Amino acid sequence: VLIPKDKDQGGKWMAELQSYMSSIDQMSKLLGPTVYGILVQFFSGGGPKETVLSGVAIVLACNLICVPLEWFTLASLFSSHPDLGNKSSKKKAKTESFIGDFVNGWKTFVSHPLFMPSWSSVLVSFTVLNQSPVSTAWLLWAHVPLGSLGFL
Repeated sequence: VLIPKDKDQGGKWMAELQSYMSSIDQMSKLLGPTVYGILVQFFSGGGPKETVLSGVAIVLACNLICVPLEWFTLASLFSSHPDLGNKSSKKKAKTESFIGDFVNGWKTFVSHPLFMPSWSSVLVSFTVLNQSPVSTAWLLWAHVPLGSLGFL
């Protein structure tokens, strides 16, 4: 979220806007797979071929609707704010090597207070508790409906 400093001195407006954007992002990540699964289950004829074809048709329809809308939104944004099209010519000076940056990044990560919760989340994602394609395939093989699978 970009807000000029002269319009938001204390940063309250930016924090509020960032909160709204984060809520929208999280809701779309939560509801998107669920709605997609329900639509595929509703429109498919029951066989694997019909399920794949209806899934492809739904994705194609969403893209045909959303891509032009997104393009016109971005075009109107850039036409109303031409400064967004100007790139800054300032280049960041490279002071360290890739290895030095890598080691410093890990040092910062390990010393952060949220290291342990983050690391435990990473370890859990390498187990059977994650949403891997193998887990999804097994659930489909076990005849879990796509609408229910979207909630998982």
